[in-house]
Amino acid sequence: MSNLIAAEILELHYWFEAWFLGRLDQISLSRVDQCLSDDFHLVNPSGVLATKPELLETLVKTYGTYQERDFAIVVKNIQVRPLSENVAIARYEEWHKQDGNEKGRLSLAVFKTEPELVWEHVHEVWLPES
Repeated sequence: MSNLIAAEILELHYWFEAWFLGRLDQISLSRVDQCLSDDFHLVNPSGVLATKPELLETLVKTYGTYQERDFAIVVKNIQVRPLSENVAIARYEEWHKQDGNEKGRLSLAVFKTEPELVWEHVHEVWLPES
């Protein structure tokens, strides 16, 4: 379970990077729609709560935001802790590199693995400036 979750975290963040750089067809938004549970919630580093429909709407509006910029997302220090046979939490750092600046967030995500792997909840906080 740990390897599957770690791979999912990396793959989704590669997707986010490509999305914000405008390198994907907008139809690929289904990738995010399918991996988030219907009851998914995100608390961003500023403390704003978003539901799955709100997050998808925001993604549509922010497609290609960094198209003409030096931008990358780097995920580090993934740690997965199974809580039961089909529930786990993962903690990881997400670093956004933009135009020579770097800003990080610490994320805690809840996953359910049955019948398939889905993101249930993510809570993020800002990391101190590097």
